[in-house]
Amino acid sequence: YKLTATIAKRATEADKERIKAEELSREVWKHWANAEKLRGNVEQSYKNATVLAEEALEIRRNQVDKYWESWTLHFLGSIYRKLNDDQKALNYYGQSLTISREIKNQNIESSALYNLGLTFFRLRQYEKAKNHLEQSLIIERQNKSRRNEAY
Repeated sequence: YKLTATIAKRATEADKERIKAEELSREVWKHWANAEKLRGNVEQSYKNATVLAEEALEIRRNQVDKYWESWTLHFLGSIYRKLNDDQKALNYYGQSLTISREIKNQNIESSALYNLGLTFFRLRQYEKAKNHLEQSLIIERQNKSRRNEAY
């Protein structure tokens, strides 16, 4: 037999807030998945996801967690695009893009640029769409990814 002891520290308030943000994010994904699978009221599922994502975003901002803040902003952009609220989608994607560049995360940056491009295309702002899609493509090619190339 081997006896081991683990000393556990009490969760700090910051730990509790991080855990709450993670739980909210899981709930957001559940609502997204339900909407994507066309279960129940699709629009309501997306709206529920926005409420939870906004709450998670506030926690991420208070914790100064730029990586997850950027992803949450990006996800909010995607939800609003699904709800056909292109102006809000552009706003959230734009914020996500700014932070992703600040933290030098090219994965989020490329995704934000790509989704900005799709949103501008839907708004028939073709030059802006082309500009953002080309910037995304450059990053994807630099990283030897072909994720968005076919689109």
